[in-house]
Amino acid sequence: LIRISAPLDFGTSQLPALVQEFLERYHEAELSLEFHDRYVDLIGEGFDLALRFGSLEDSNLIARRLVAIEIGFFASRQYLREHGTPQTLDDLEGHQLILFRGSRGIANVNLDTPEGDKSVELRGRLSVTSYGFMRKMLKAHAGIGLCPRFLVTEEDITGGLIRVLPDVKLRGGDFQLVYPSSRNLSANTRAFVDFMIEKFGAMSPRF
Repeated sequence: LIRISAPLDFGTSQLPALVQEFLERYHEAELSLEFHDRYVDLIGEGFDLALRFGSLEDSNLIARRLVAIEIGFFASRQYLREHGTPQTLDDLEGHQLILFRGSRGIANVNLDTPEGDKSVELRGRLSVTSYGFMRKMLKAHAGIGLCPRFLVTEEDITGGLIRVLPDVKLRGGDFQLVYPSSRNLSANTRAFVDFMIEKFGAMSPRF
């Protein structure tokens, strides 16, 4: 049995077809997928693998990069008609910002901009731990938020969700597969790692 932790939004939108193909290819493999909006303790909680976004901070883990995920500012046309469209990062002040993992109404983010890397403090009245929920709030004209591009569908765009400050994106947007460095991977676990690297390697280099 391979125990895997994955983020809810990414897992439910991107993994079903891949998991089905893996199980069809490896008939002896068994998977237990658990979806979390937090970083699990792989060793302490008994997980074999985890899918994670962002930089690796735990030196006891090995990370295999799968794909770069682009996260940019989005808002609805209706919200922008009512509140104006920001042209610079400074223009975000005074807007209704929806924060991801904010603390006490503040989220500190590192951004790639045409002028280089910038560390920016975002302030907002609403903070969420789910990008899927953020997407729904953006579609409900609730404000501006940093949202993964892969979650924004063609239907969303047709329905009025658009990119704001299109030359600005969250820095360090790698999506990785991680596992404990101290653990010898089973044959099926190694097969899953290789399968994921193969499949994501064939996709767009940036979601």
